[in-house]
Amino acid sequence: MAQTPAMTARIDDRTTNSLPRRVPFPLSGRVLFAAVGLFVCTGGPSTFATLHVFHLVPSAIIWTNLYPFLAVALAGVVLCASRLRQLPSREIPWPVWPIGAFVAWALLSATWSSTPNTTPVAAILGVGIAAFGCWIGLSLAVHEQVLSVLMATATATILSLPVIAFRPTYGREPLVGSGGGEWMGIYGNRNSLAAVSALGVIAAAGFVAVLPSLRRVVIGGALATLQVVVLWGTHGDTSRISIVLCAIAAGGIPLLWVLRRLRVPGMAVSAVGITAAGLGWVVLFDNMKSIAAKLGMDPTLSQRTIIWRYVRSFIRVHPFHGYGYWGFWDNAALTYDTYHAIGKAYASAHNSVLEVLLMLGVVGLIFYLAIGFAGIVGILRWVWARPAAGSWWWGIVLVYLISQNMTESFVLWHSYNWVLFIAASITPLVQGAGVGLSWSRVDQIQES
Repeated sequence: MAQTPAMTARIDDRTTNSLPRRVPFPLSGRVLFAAVGLFVCTGGPSTFATLHVFHLVPSAIIWTNLYPFLAVALAGVVLCASRLRQLPSREIPWPVWPIGAFVAWALLSATWSSTPNTTPVAAILGVGIAAFGCWIGLSLAVHEQVLSVLMATATATILSLPVIAFRPTYGREPLVGSGGGEWMGIYGNRNSLAAVSALGVIAAAGFVAVLPSLRRVVIGGALATLQVVVLWGTHGDTSRISIVLCAIAAGGIPLLWVLRRLRVPGMAVSAVGITAAGLGWVVLFDNMKSIAAKLGMDPTLSQRTIIWRYVRSFIRVHPFHGYGYWGFWDNAALTYDTYHAIGKAYASAHNSVLEVLLMLGVVGLIFYLAIGFAGIVGILRWVWARPAAGSWWWGIVLVYLISQNMTESFVLWHSYNWVLFIAASITPLVQGAGVGLSWSRVDQIQES
């Protein structure tokens, strides 16, 4: 996408503002709304109310889920539409179009859904939640994004602690019985709290880096420590792996900036990085059992590898258009055999690519991959072109989102991670170097 002088000026201003320097605490109405919306999208309030306040059977369209998410969705549509109307058509970031195509295909899937009572409601909500993610990417500066994520994750963790401590039958697995197992707080399982805590660690690091001051270092350090303790208590292996990968990325991004100063071509760096990532992926999964045994982990990643095998067999039945948005998991006739074989109602593919294929088929996957491409390429080019705290933080968030989407179905449930996934596709084009630039042009951009 070609950049106008006005866009370039805004980019330079916002990127400069993300550099480590003393910034007033940016608490505002839109930051508070973003934080509340992200907190609702963690699913914690709805889960706790459903299971422990009203003692209802969880469902995609039960009112304790529907009403809070509907409020976020409606506000997201209004705010996003208002923001888009302010932009000339040529300045609308191109990822908006695959995002729109994804939600449009989800709406259309109601015509063939295997659960026709669920898909229309879930898809309509999905439009609003996607709009909420677009609004975050279009309207919030980096320091506001960091603060909203920090507030949402800290609230979720702090509210989970008294439940874990004083209501172990609620706050620890298993849900019923004597408790005393892995921590899950206000959530329905340990993996949900683990993912929130991992993101909370990243948010605390961003808070210190993007809004530096001695007081904020103390606050950020305390919150990061708290999140690490909670993450450890969940025993969520996939989120522990995620945070290790994020720590590696946090240390590796400054190395990229050194290479850039040495005038190493960006294309060469990207080629080496992609090759190394591909080889690492192959080595990891070819040796998963031995690696897991040495680390004391379950080689099936809590039965995920078995679940993936079942899900692939379901996908082959409807490869083009899938079972409809949210259409598979709410249909007992489809899930009974696999739940019986696995021994639990696992309720998702535990992998976002497989989940999209299951729900929306190959067509939906094309739109999903376009959104992911925008986020990955955009953030990588932003990191390379703009050495700053803001690009550093989004580089870490990118690693978190990729790792979480490989082991969880965060494209489902109107999740906060889906919101951030969408925001990640737009943010670099608004505040960074932009996907529209060639690598040679990125290499020429001077540091702010």
